[in-house]
Amino acid sequence: MVTPWKKTKAYELGIIDEKGKVLIKSRQIKNATQRNAYTLLIRFVFNLKRMLQKIGLGGRFGTY
Repeated sequence: MVTPWKKTKAYELGIIDEKGKVLIKSRQIKNATQRNAYTLLIRFVFNLKRMLQKIGLGGRFGTY
């Protein structure tokens, strides 16, 4: 939750964009490196972080 989108492994591998939007669906990931960078737990945290940003808590609270 505290890591900016651009510093995540999923961003570096092109799975998500700079706002956290998913570019490659989890079903379409075939590479083991990409699969390890986008696990079920990580997807849950990313979804929670995106929801916090939508309701306005994505500033200091969502990234601290």
